[in-house]
Amino acid sequence: MGQLKKYMGEDGNFRAFVVETGNVGRELYSRLQPYPIALRIITEAVTSGLLMASDLKVQGTISIKASGSGPLKHVTIEANSQGEARGYCGDAHLQMEKKAGEALFFRAIGEGELTVRKRLVKSDKIYSSVVSLIPGGWAENLTNYYQKSEQISSGMKLGVELDPESGIKGAGGILIMAMPGADPEVLNQLESNVGSIPPLGEIFSREDGQDVVRDTLFKGLAVKHLETKNVLYRCNCSASRVLAMLNSLGEKEIEDMKQKSEPLVVNCVFCSRSFKFQPEELT
Repeated sequence: MGQLKKYMGEDGNFRAFVVETGNVGRELYSRLQPYPIALRIITEAVTSGLLMASDLKVQGTISIKASGSGPLKHVTIEANSQGEARGYCGDAHLQMEKKAGEALFFRAIGEGELTVRKRLVKSDKIYSSVVSLIPGGWAENLTNYYQKSEQISSGMKLGVELDPESGIKGAGGILIMAMPGADPEVLNQLESNVGSIPPLGEIFSREDGQDVVRDTLFKGLAVKHLETKNVLYRCNCSASRVLAMLNSLGEKEIEDMKQKSEPLVVNCVFCSRSFKFQPEELT
């Protein structure tokens, strides 16, 4: 089971989140059977969503969608503050040749937009923000989102190591957020420490991955451990939810479906689960 750990600098200069998501990536691989490019990008995306959802002040859900002109078309994920996440993309079987010096994510997605939505459990409001995608990886684009939309100085590092059998050998991420009035020397030390961390996918393929990241990330700094929680892949689709969605369609669409003699089959885009309904079940 993967875990997310939340920390805060004892001097109040920053808060930090470290998450291991190999189990989430392996479940994604099992359900969606994506090719390596899509698997890497979706796993990075759900990792970032789990990091961001853990910073919500109350229980809630974050959805992130990157859509663009590239061959992958889009990546869509949802993550909640309880440590649950799911995701999918436009073309799970995308294949591309590697190009040196060019971020895989931006090549796959192309020019487009990044949309972040936050829904809090005790509120009917949905907070939404849209920024243009920038050349770079998924982490760089979310760092840009924090700067442009929330005016928060942050840093994110993501990593995925693939495995030919299970899909994912190791995966995880780090999110650091500077507090108002943070000491520049402390932030410089953090930046230096992050730069010395080996690839996260490789580290989180080891049993002591969380300890290695913690010791390297906070070297020379005093921190408080605030929280640890498990993270997992979970899709909340159900027959009742899908049927309610179908019944919310327009009157003409529903009538057309009811005229068909064969059952209506709907597949969940997040987990590939199939739901079958008889025409008479539609209202």
